[in-house]
Amino acid sequence: MVDALEKKVASLEMLHKEDEGQIRRLESDLAEAKNESVDLSHKLQQAEAEALRLSKKEAQDGGGTDNDHLDELEDEERHKLEKRIRELEAENTDLKRGIWHERRKELQPAMDEATGGQFTTVDLGSGGASAAAAAAAAAAAAHKRQQGGFGDLLASGLHALTGAGGQQGYGHGHGHGHGHGHGHDHNDDDGFLDDDDEFDEEAFRKAQEDAAKARIERIKEIKRALKDWEGWRLDLVEGRQRGGEGIGEIFAV
Repeated sequence: MVDALEKKVASLEMLHKEDEGQIRRLESDLAEAKNESVDLSHKLQQAEAEALRLSKKEAQDGGGTDNDHLDELEDEERHKLEKRIRELEAENTDLKRGIWHERRKELQPAMDEATGGQFTTVDLGSGGASAAAAAAAAAAAAHKRQQGGFGDLLASGLHALTGAGGQQGYGHGHGHGHGHGHGHDHNDDDGFLDDDDEFDEEAFRKAQEDAAKARIERIKEIKRALKDWEGWRLDLVEGRQRGGEGIGEIFAV
């Protein structure tokens, strides 16, 4: 067990170093792209200034003659520089997105460790021996959750959405005793982690879309039903007149 954990730690350290190297390369490429974008912007400004100077000079030398050819050259050069600037900006955006993905992958193991093993179940109604057994089982469950990582996090998310997993485990545990209940939960969690790769994300996404469509359709039905109440009015005058002393009319439409 210890050897497996040491190998896992070594592999994670190696992946971390590779990610850091790739992030540094992406940052250097991003800096180069920014510098090139700045240089091209300066060149564009210089070209525009030079074109303006030549235009003024030609107007002075030719006595205000037509300079359409010079304008065409100026526009062509400007379009080329603007196109290059847009390409560099797109490359800059892609590099930023790549750096963010790399950092997100780097932070993912830390997030899994932070979310695992935070909560334990303690049976407050049992005696000394059963309390000690429950504490030992809770410690084992916490150790298992720390090793589970993303699988346990995904399992808890699905149980929270369906509302079924936690209740089934609770009922089974109370029906067969604390020790047997914990063992059964451990086997279920292991089976869920084994089938983690077979999780149907497309079916989950489709179920969410169907629920959203049903909710929108319900809202539309309510809005359509509101049209049946158009032209109705609220008249409380007679009701308040029969209420006794001190109660008068509110309004009359």
